[in-house]
Amino acid sequence: MQRNVLGLIGAVAILLMPTISGAASNPFIGTWQTSTTAAGIRLTINLVLNPQGGYSELDQGVSPTAGKMVTQETGTYNLLAPSSLRLNVVNWSPKVQCIPPGGCHPIRKPPGTTYRYRFLNANTFTAQDVTFGNGPTLTYRRI
Repeated sequence: MQRNVLGLIGAVAILLMPTISGAASNPFIGTWQTSTTAAGIRLTINLVLNPQGGYSELDQGVSPTAGKMVTQETGTYNLLAPSSLRLNVVNWSPKVQCIPPGGCHPIRKPPGTTYRYRFLNANTFTAQDVTFGNGPTLTYRRI
């Protein structure tokens, strides 16, 4: 009985080792922030990447016509060669946009994002959105 328990503990430890070492070598794990201006709207983007391969993104901005705007996404991420980070959307908010007098319309699931990235140092990386071509390059800083 004791031998079976020790064998089970050893097997679990071996199974967990790649996850632990993989997490330690993943430079993206943590909370990142960037700011940008798009269509006259100043946005602050907070991106959180966890060791289990999940992410959350919170975008906050103020529009001169619509006022305060907030969007959220959660999902999974993948590191792809060469130097690409893929965000796969699982959930998003808001799911409805209401514009008077036209009424409310559903917001489709976002397509996700693929970034071409380059680390400048351990706490800063640049990310160019290449989802639909060559999008803007943002600089993310660890917070």
